[in-house]
Amino acid sequence: MKRNVLSKIRRLSLKEIGCRKREYNINKNKELSKGHESIRKLRLLEDSGSELKKINNLNFCEVIGSYLKESKLQKVQGEKQEKYEIVKDLILEKNLFIKCIFKNIHFINCSFYGSMFKKCYFENVIFDGCKFALDPLENREKEVHIFYTQFDEKSNLSNCIFNNCNMEAMILENLLILDCEFINCNLKYSVINKALISKIKFSDCDFRAVRIISTSIKDMEFDDKGKSKFDEDTFLDELPVTKESDYEDIYRIYKVIASKFEENNIYSRYGEYYYLYKINEHRTLKGIERFNSSIYWAISGYGERPTYALVTSILIMCVFAIIYMFTGLKVDGAGIVQYNISYISKITLIGIIKDFSRAFHFSIVTFTTVGYGNITPIDLSVLMCSIEMFLGVTMVGIWTATLARKISR
Repeated sequence: MKRNVLSKIRRLSLKEIGCRKREYNINKNKELSKGHESIRKLRLLEDSGSELKKINNLNFCEVIGSYLKESKLQKVQGEKQEKYEIVKDLILEKNLFIKCIFKNIHFINCSFYGSMFKKCYFENVIFDGCKFALDPLENREKEVHIFYTQFDEKSNLSNCIFNNCNMEAMILENLLILDCEFINCNLKYSVINKALISKIKFSDCDFRAVRIISTSIKDMEFDDKGKSKFDEDTFLDELPVTKESDYEDIYRIYKVIASKFEENNIYSRYGEYYYLYKINEHRTLKGIERFNSSIYWAISGYGERPTYALVTSILIMCVFAIIYMFTGLKVDGAGIVQYNISYISKITLIGIIKDFSRAFHFSIVTFTTVGYGNITPIDLSVLMCSIEMFLGVTMVGIWTATLARKISR
């Protein structure tokens, strides 16, 4: 994607993160205490009369196991032979979790709306039908202030599954994501910023207006049975490169993103990410494949840059103009223009410029197959003319097709 467009979207996205955080900080002092009742119900604090404002250094699994031994707690055997604590229908809204541990837990129909997780560790955690945001109707009926659920400050999500969750407008910032999967989740308007993602998988998610900024991604996969939803506001920032081998991972990610835009018939964005895919793939190629890729880039920017075809055409015409000055041209009223080593040492700069202008004029009319006839080729220039005409017809066709496709998008 063009750098000025990237910079603009990145700037707007970071501004949006700042606005959401400021709004959260303003509202939390007004309504954060409403969420504390849910924690009291779990009896996570023995002093029920105290005002809980923060939850520090909590091993959530151990506390749940100690205090909840009723119908909401079960043990099940997972696919990978871990034992999961099943937690159902709990309301854990508008709480600040700091350095808490969530391990081998299966949350079912729980609500974490408006909560903030700082330096928390999640391992083998399944969120099934959980809410990290209110539905639009609930938001209109119940909420005066809007809270955005946040995972930030070096939190760690390892081997976690989010299934059928409402995660709209979430902020995931400065965290580590290892082998996590999002299935049929609403991620609309969510922002991932300055994260380190080792492996992440999406299936049939709402990816509209999702923005991934300044994030390093090793492996991203879409395994859709239906279709993940993308729109014009879906954005993936340029991925950072730390070593040469990163290019292979990066071009595969761009290829996947481009294909998703194409599936959603958003061809303008498809073209930009296809271009980024080809640019990064080029760096992994060798030999004849790299040469062919270079030619494809030069003549049309991989079919996405009409100006590249125009610039390349001008360069071709300039090169052939210089060749004609040496191979010979017959100019009406000015004789023959044919340079050699001894002749160059005698002619003035003004004379060279005049001869080049005549040769360049002849190169243009030959390249465009117009042919005025006031200048004619002689000797080897006849062969050069044939080559330039062939290149001209080809390049004009490429430029026209690339430009037409770009305009139609």
